[in-house]
Amino acid sequence: METDRIALGALTEGLPPTLFLSPLDRIFADHFRQRALFRSLDRIAAGPEVDPALITAVTGFLATEVDPHWTDEEDDLFPLLRARAHREDRIRQLLARLGRDHQAARSARVAIIRGLPDPATRRDPAFREMLAGFAAEERRHLCLENAVVLPIARARLGHQDLMVLGQRMAARRGVPIAMTEYVT
Repeated sequence: METDRIALGALTEGLPPTLFLSPLDRIFADHFRQRALFRSLDRIAAGPEVDPALITAVTGFLATEVDPHWTDEEDDLFPLLRARAHREDRIRQLLARLGRDHQAARSARVAIIRGLPDPATRRDPAFREMLAGFAAEERRHLCLENAVVLPIARARLGHQDLMVLGQRMAARRGVPIAMTEYVT
């Protein structure tokens, strides 16, 4: 199926390391890849037959890509925004809510990683409902981040903030980024 092929590409092809030089673009690109993940989870939840390569790609993406992204936001982006946002941005409550969303999603993520490889689990209606629910909640979450958090971050974070954010994100993934690579 064509959609599966496109999702496979999004889930298995890494992002260029140069995106760490523009960390908000990197986060947005991660969100694009996550939307492919959610479409794939919906596809798996709908069943009945799913390409085993898609199961492997979804499991691998969930196991390696999602948690570092959440950590990028919780440990680096959100604290920077709390420090730089203006009162009229009214973002503190939203950031707290998004952090709670991440915590709830972490539990579901583990259950999905454990259950996806097992065909019997994938046929279980409760598991399928969990997949669809996770995808729906995470889509809502991404909408808030893309429509509210990232625009405020673009308006409030300075060059030094973005440089540190990109370096921390790169370091979390073992990618060396020299300070001289950042363009002012």
